[in-house]
Amino acid sequence: MPAFQPPEMTYEMVQKWMTEVHPVFRDPKPLWQKLWSDYNIMRVPVSNGADFFDNALAAAKQAKDYQDLEKILNVQYKERCCYLEDTMADIALLSLSLQTRFPSKAVRDAALKVGQSGSLDSLARFVYDVISGWKDWDDEGTAPQICSDDVDGGGADDDNAQDDTSEDGADPCAYENSFPSELNQSPKWKGQEGRWNGDTQRITPNR
Repeated sequence: MPAFQPPEMTYEMVQKWMTEVHPVFRDPKPLWQKLWSDYNIMRVPVSNGADFFDNALAAAKQAKDYQDLEKILNVQYKERCCYLEDTMADIALLSLSLQTRFPSKAVRDAALKVGQSGSLDSLARFVYDVISGWKDWDDEGTAPQICSDDVDGGGADDDNAQDDTSEDGADPCAYENSFPSELNQSPKWKGQEGRWNGDTQRITPNR
């Protein structure tokens, strides 16, 4: 399912819902419509306060009136939402790829849930678990040693599995304490580094 959208209800979910709830609630459609929007949606900022201020300031210098200002900010808002949706899709795809190295299967699954749902709960849990995990790592900043079976989710017979033997003989299970480099090299991310600090989103005021 696309991030930030209600999930598609599976056959199992429909059957479970219709057989376990009171007959008055058996129609599952309201669950993903009114109930979803009223009780599972929370308004959160798309940009941080500093970036929003800088962009709004530049837009206000360029706009002729409030209506013009809102038009400029609306275009900017839609662009940022599109990039967020693309980013979530990239995270999901990278999480599914066995070529993307993760410290453990649990981290891979958590990242996949973030990319698939885009839910604030999934993102908060992922960030919290990452921060909590750092407390258990040694002073040199190295991650716990995880073997390849935990990372790739399969054995050596997997067609997509990579050779765990490094050329320099180093421990193949000693992974770097960092997010996978592929995440920053995704096609949609190339050349977009400045978008998250507002550099490319800011409007150049008229001189």
